[in-house]
Amino acid sequence: MTQQQQWQATVTADAGGLLVDLHRLGQAVPGATAYDASSGRLTLVWRLEAATLGTATEAALKTARTALRDALGTAPALAEVRVRTAEAAEAEAARPGEQDLMGYAEAAEELGVSRQRVNELERTRDDFPRPVARLRSGPVFTAESIRRFAAGWDRRPGRPRKTA
Repeated sequence: MTQQQQWQATVTADAGGLLVDLHRLGQAVPGATAYDASSGRLTLVWRLEAATLGTATEAALKTARTALRDALGTAPALAEVRVRTAEAAEAEAARPGEQDLMGYAEAAEELGVSRQRVNELERTRDDFPRPVARLRSGPVFTAESIRRFAAGWDRRPGRPRKTA
């Protein structure tokens, strides 16, 4: 018989437009529950016991689907599932990996514009990446999100022509 071990499950669902009862979800899935209203993403993080990664993943999916259906009245689409040993989760929390991040100066360099222009792009373009954090020094973006924006940005240098 395989020994049970502790796992950490993280499940993210698209719950945009749904009435989210975080208290009820917290009772159904004891752990951390977060809802980002701007993206409509609901994230559940909790611990569970299982013998293998496969059984832990199956249990996590079942628990998340049941809790979400009961708390929201419907089963939203799952966007992400991550199951890892509790040891791995604790190790990552103690020493998070480096992230490739950019502020206005780095984004400006990547896009070939001024920092002021990056600020303007952030304020005026719906397709500009959302910052992962806002510090006193300014917003912080993932480098990947800025590079993706740059790849799809139809940049037209110079001032726009005035139409009569």
